[in-house]
Amino acid sequence: MLFYLINRTKTVKALRRKAGYTATEMAMQLQCETTAILAIDSLPLRGVDQGLRERLIAVFKGGKPKY
Repeated sequence: MLFYLINRTKTVKALRRKAGYTATEMAMQLQCETTAILAIDSLPLRGVDQGLRERLIAVFKGGKPKY
């Protein structure tokens, strides 16, 4: 929850780069298409739907996403 409150206005691309992931690596972690990651790259974290946001936060914090 604290991670979300601090980073909710940052874009997904900025958070992804800070974590050291490329779009392809992030897609592999989340088991989705690379185009889906590229589509949400310009959105702030709060603009992503809740299901995907929870999975993204888990990866950004260094864990495995829950499916």
